[in-house]
Amino acid sequence: MISPEIALKLILKNTPKLDNEFIDILEARGRTLARDIYSDMDIPPFNKSAMDGFACRSNDLKKANVILDIIEDIPAGFFSKKIIKNGQCARIMTGACLPKAADTVVRVEDTKFIDKFRVKILKTAKKNENLCQKAEDIKKNQLVLTKGIILRPQEIGILASCGIKKVPVIKKPKIAIISTGDELVDVTQIPKNGQIRDSNSYSLFSQVEKLGILAKKFSIVKDKPNAIKKIIKKTLKYNIVLISGGVSVGKYDYTKDVLKKMHVKFIFEKIAIRPGMPTAFGIKNKTLIFGLAGNPVSTFVIFEVFVKPAIYKLMNYKFSEKEILAKLEIDVKKKSGRTHYLPADFKVMRNNFWVRPVRFHGSADLFSLTNANSLIIIPKNAYWVKKGSFIKVVLLN
Repeated sequence: MISPEIALKLILKNTPKLDNEFIDILEARGRTLARDIYSDMDIPPFNKSAMDGFACRSNDLKKANVILDIIEDIPAGFFSKKIIKNGQCARIMTGACLPKAADTVVRVEDTKFIDKFRVKILKTAKKNENLCQKAEDIKKNQLVLTKGIILRPQEIGILASCGIKKVPVIKKPKIAIISTGDELVDVTQIPKNGQIRDSNSYSLFSQVEKLGILAKKFSIVKDKPNAIKKIIKKTLKYNIVLISGGVSVGKYDYTKDVLKKMHVKFIFEKIAIRPGMPTAFGIKNKTLIFGLAGNPVSTFVIFEVFVKPAIYKLMNYKFSEKEILAKLEIDVKKKSGRTHYLPADFKVMRNNFWVRPVRFHGSADLFSLTNANSLIIIPKNAYWVKKGSFIKVVLLN
């Protein structure tokens, strides 16, 4: 049985990176950028007005109440061929290109029309006021986006500014989800004596979907080796297979035996963790296979701690688990010599991070997670952690 730290290292070591593809820019939000992006032009590409007002020469405006001749109107999108001379100005709109020799913009609010062809400038003005200079944001050939980032709306805007219509991204992983167990029935059924509804495949599907990926949820599989083998064969074209149930040591836990007979190479079969100790990880060709314990909290925790980093590695995303330190609001104790991940409530209070475990009845208590926004990590050799101690926390939201 290996530590969680070693388990994660082995998972990531054996997780390949997916190939690249080009997709339309309107479909690129949430995807992982596959290449560095350089700007093909200066941004702004010209000196432009930041206000509606008048483009002037600053030398004319060393004192207030100067009257200037208006030689033209310059709307956005228009390029003026005229040169502003001493005593002249041009009426200009926000975003419009400054005419030659103009080096400052006076706001409309700071002016007064004398007539159709003259305007009084009511205040002094210095060079470069109320204008955006050429290339002040981005220079031509400048690196603007680095590969490995998840594209957000602001990055999509930069791609558009750089003329990138087809965006190079990492392919999305294909993920299969299987729930096994004779006791399971679908969400549409009323359980009979000894039965429960399948929740694991639905929570796993949602955890995957939260990462911007769609999974394939297969039908419930009974605890029969041939049925398990048949469904696994269908999933070996996927990048990741998540199998919930049948990985422990019970009489009807067939999943690992079936996988071994199918020549799946197991990297490990247990982790010194609670919940989720029976977690197994193996590889068949290029397919990553996770055997997850059937209890719903186990399944949820193992996905957050181990499966999610593997998905990010597939997408070449620079994953860094958001573990932070927070103060415990109450004493916490545990029994086993395993690392514990407990559902918890994290908050900011009195200028500090605070956390406390929520009411938790064990790995079958899925309801506890509805009150949790984090997981407390209690180290293997810590059997008692006192109130006020700092402890590692994984944020879920």
